[in-house]
Amino acid sequence: STGQAQVDKEQVKKAARQNMKWHEQLISHFAEIFFPLLPALISGGLILGFRNVIGDLPMSNGQTLAQMYPSLQTIYDFLWLIGEAIFFYLPVGICWSAVKKMGGTPILGIVLGVTLVSPQLMNAYLLGQQLPEVWDFGMFSIAKVGYQAQVIPALLAGLALGVIETRLKRIVPDYLYLVVVPVCSLILAVFLAHALIGPFGRMIGDGVAFAVRHLMTGSFAPI
Repeated sequence: STGQAQVDKEQVKKAARQNMKWHEQLISHFAEIFFPLLPALISGGLILGFRNVIGDLPMSNGQTLAQMYPSLQTIYDFLWLIGEAIFFYLPVGICWSAVKKMGGTPILGIVLGVTLVSPQLMNAYLLGQQLPEVWDFGMFSIAKVGYQAQVIPALLAGLALGVIETRLKRIVPDYLYLVVVPVCSLILAVFLAHALIGPFGRMIGDGVAFAVRHLMTGSFAPI
């Protein structure tokens, strides 16, 4: 049966990991989180690449294809609908996959991901250009800033939700599961995501981006 086949696959994966070093196991876990997202990421990359060709690259007399042929402008605009959905809202897919990998409830991962890109939040791309609003909890406040297209904050938040939910499952009686576990897991994970995990993950992401940019544009850059 399908269920038995899935169990067998998991047993094979666990057996294979026993022979791996710790860093190989870490890479394996990350691969399992991001592999389900590959079809969307590849599609998004190809779509945005084609979109750039018809709408951003000068062809003749400094004009793009979309400027030369107005019908292509419609295609250019339409393709952004798909490109934005894939990359702008990438945290939704990452949270879903991370929570699923941790043995949590995937729909809670989707909800968590949506809270990271909610229209209630200031767009992440405006950070540094304007001051965000805050949730004022009295003794502390949390900035209402989104995590659009952010990988690390979404990954850490999804892993946190998975850990919280699986731990609560062990201590909450079955007859209280639907009342206690989902709501408590979600509230705690969303709070941590915006108060601690998100800002920390953004710092890591900014640091990685700075390092890569420095390596690629510094005096010792390969190109």
